[in-house]
Amino acid sequence: MKRIIVAVLAIATLASCNESGNQEPVYNSTQNTAIMEKQEKQGIETLLREYEKSLNTSDGTLAQSLYQ
Repeated sequence: MKRIIVAVLAIATLASCNESGNQEPVYNSTQNTAIMEKQEKQGIETLLREYEKSLNTSDGTLAQSLYQ
């Protein structure tokens, strides 16, 4: 009897997680992902430029600060 109750509760929980009213449209999710990827790429490029600058100027303090 306990197994049946646990199974019913598990199914009910999974069904409540799959409500279509709480989901974003796919295009918004795709757009958000593209925007986040662009921002991450820009952040990485900025970090690499700073690292390059620290190496070219032999600035150990700047290079060390980039690892924090």
